[in-house]
Amino acid sequence: MKIAILAFPGSVPSTVTGPYDIFTKSNAIFKSLYPYYTGDKLEVSYVGHSAEPGSSNQFLSINTALTTDEKYDLVVISAIDPDRLDEVLNTGHEMVDFIKRQYYKGAEIASICMGAFLLASTGLLNGKRATTHWIGANRFKTMFPDVSLEDDKILVDEGRIYTSGGAFTFTNLIMYLVEKYCGHDTAIMASKTMLIDLYKDPQASYSIFNLQKQHGDDQILNIQNSLETRFGGDVSMTQLASEACMSQRTFLRRFKRATGNTPIEYLQRLRIEAAKKMLESQDVPVDQISTSVGYDDYGSFLKLFKRYTSISPSAYRKRYSGMKEAELMVA
Repeated sequence: MKIAILAFPGSVPSTVTGPYDIFTKSNAIFKSLYPYYTGDKLEVSYVGHSAEPGSSNQFLSINTALTTDEKYDLVVISAIDPDRLDEVLNTGHEMVDFIKRQYYKGAEIASICMGAFLLASTGLLNGKRATTHWIGANRFKTMFPDVSLEDDKILVDEGRIYTSGGAFTFTNLIMYLVEKYCGHDTAIMASKTMLIDLYKDPQASYSIFNLQKQHGDDQILNIQNSLETRFGGDVSMTQLASEACMSQRTFLRRFKRATGNTPIEYLQRLRIEAAKKMLESQDVPVDQISTSVGYDDYGSFLKLFKRYTSISPSAYRKRYSGMKEAELMVA
């Protein structure tokens, strides 16, 4: 199986070399498990422009140019540095052509993190589901409205197209592909050898709720600011619509258009985000946190917390409660 890893100025280096290392190590493990198999199960090469002096990829040896007629079975699009996203998209036409050409020849395509922007630029994601890093989710939705973005997911499998979330979720994506191409035994052995989890929590448990305010609707912005100060109390949609001087139907439509959430969803996410911060920093019972963020019904709070983070409040506290102290010690 021939694998091409796209290497280009503006990519995140670890998402170029990391997949290469995992694939090549998994290939060696496969050969040790199945010595009767001749040749390499996975043949991996870097494809791209010649590295530019001073670029993040100048240490790489580009095996093949983008103009190649070589046919690959899998093309991996490395993550894009968010600070260089516009640069990559403006100069990536040759990469877009390469990806499309390989797909129509039968290749599968996988993108890492914000590499999904380059993949979406091909049009191959239109009408399909995808994920990317949560930090770029709002821009992705604006640029590619025909793609169903599931930014809470670590990995989305659309058959021949795979997308993964944050940059370091590439380990999860590549191990997923190793299991598909080389079998479960190889994946388990590779996982143990390289200390990589085969399965990971959804991206929602790592994301920070983005209070989207760059929409230009001042009336909705006023409601957002108001909700941030009183989310713990009783809030009715009728009252909010009245404060915005709109009918309830107009208010719901305008709020959804501006923020990407319904008012109910937005309020729920505000409350859950506040609960997350309390779990990180305060040693108080979870049921008290539930009440303080506006949920007297503890069962409803648990259900919503798991919906938006994919883990329980106690699991979230266990994972993140020591982060602030650790940061202070480092500082």
